[in-house]
Amino acid sequence: MAQNTVEKGHICFFYRPKVGTEEVHNSDDVQRSYIVLIPYMVRPSVSEEPVLSCFQQANDDKKPESDKPIPGKIRIITIGKKKLPEIKFHVRSWAYVDKAFTDLDEIKEFVSGRKYQTKTRGERSLGSCRLLGKGVYNIVEHKGHTHLAYVLEFPEEPTEVQDDFNIKHEGSYVISVKNPETTSPPKTGLPEYEKVTYPAHLREKFAGRRFLSLSTTEFMDYDGAELLLIGAKDEIAEELGEAGEELEELSDFETKKITPLTAEDVIFKELNLERVVLPSEPLHGLWK
Repeated sequence: MAQNTVEKGHICFFYRPKVGTEEVHNSDDVQRSYIVLIPYMVRPSVSEEPVLSCFQQANDDKKPESDKPIPGKIRIITIGKKKLPEIKFHVRSWAYVDKAFTDLDEIKEFVSGRKYQTKTRGERSLGSCRLLGKGVYNIVEHKGHTHLAYVLEFPEEPTEVQDDFNIKHEGSYVISVKNPETTSPPKTGLPEYEKVTYPAHLREKFAGRRFLSLSTTEFMDYDGAELLLIGAKDEIAEELGEAGEELEELSDFETKKITPLTAEDVIFKELNLERVVLPSEPLHGLWK
């Protein structure tokens, strides 16, 4: 693990159709899209050695390796405006942690469709999420910022479905966490009742600043954590050096072990899901 890598793991992209929508034809028919981070190695801080993430320790039934909090829960992150920010024009976009947890079964609960009752429209149907892509990611300290970098493994080359969400073969984004005690621009950010409440040791790190780089990814281990993503580069080895090369090598290693025929089986096994729960047609360039 490169010295400036703060966290590494698997990344997935999902979307959920709008309520009552049976056929999705483009992102206009989508209610929300999500990044799912499943970390397996973390540095509790940039000066410490990497350890298994708290999710991985819980999953392996291991005793915590430290008395200090170990970051690295699974996070489902809602992407603002449903699309990753454009890298080419360094567009910025809001995002927030919808759910953070250590039990893989919670992914199934989140992505499943369900029916519910409303007073005015009666029974409504919320469709299940769809699988857009899967890859590997690093969170990296770089020139005073923190970058979220990923390489897409499946599909190997993005189709028009991934393109509609600005999901490229690889990409890097400057990622910052917002101080929940500061105000947000109009029509951005979460309402007060949904904002995160951090423990004292994390609140102190802001020291009055509105945004902070992720010197520890523990900031993302709380529901309601607000994030800012800024498109940085679509050539991660060029942008991030050793950490970017390491990520590309990991992606190559993993994809060589898996044939296209077994790729989806591996993904569903990693997510502990049955295929029926999470339609995967978008992996093959088909809207669903």
